[in-house]
Amino acid sequence: MGRDRVEKAITQILDSICDGVFKEESPLPAEAELARFLDVSRTTMREAIRSLAVGGVLKVVHGTGTYVQPYRLWHDPRFITHVALLRSDHHDIEQEVLELRRIIEVGAARLAAQRCTQEQLESLAQYKADYEQAHAEDDIDRAVDADLAFHGTILEATGNIYIASSLNSLTEALVAARRQAASDPAFRSLVVTQHVDVLEALQAKDPQRAADAMSAHMAPRQRQEAEN
Repeated sequence: MGRDRVEKAITQILDSICDGVFKEESPLPAEAELARFLDVSRTTMREAIRSLAVGGVLKVVHGTGTYVQPYRLWHDPRFITHVALLRSDHHDIEQEVLELRRIIEVGAARLAAQRCTQEQLESLAQYKADYEQAHAEDDIDRAVDADLAFHGTILEATGNIYIASSLNSLTEALVAARRQAASDPAFRSLVVTQHVDVLEALQAKDPQRAADAMSAHMAPRQRQEAEN
């Protein structure tokens, strides 16, 4: 049983929930039928169901069946984000992720200013330059990658493993939000300037300046999301 097949089965089940094929508080098809629907072995199907049950998406009732839980009871960000991004209006999930980022990353910038290494500062300078070049070449994919790397390095520079990994489960939502924002050249131009401000504050080892620069960096994102 390959993990890729399990992940594919998980995605198929989530997509089917989003499409209304599998409805909230209704049972999934019996094992044999569900395995045929997913085109996987029963072993793979059971592992997919187990993962979704752990994430609150499904509830296994022995002797009765496996039921789709109401969306409000889901608690794995990966599954919540996957379904939210399939909906026609992405605004809510993107805005909520942005609010979480601001809470985490402003404080992370403050810590990083005190703890970042020279190697991390050099990496940040490279990612800043990568973003600038991507902006100049109107390369949205590269801009997204550079922005993810820039902010990920700041989280790592806190030296706190929990902060560093705090947004890992939201990668899909983070990429979607960044891709939408990076499609606007004026917005990318603003990010270029703000990356400089954040990096200079970190290089100066000034915690308050770094926190202020990151807070300012997050604010335009909030305004843009509100306008969309």
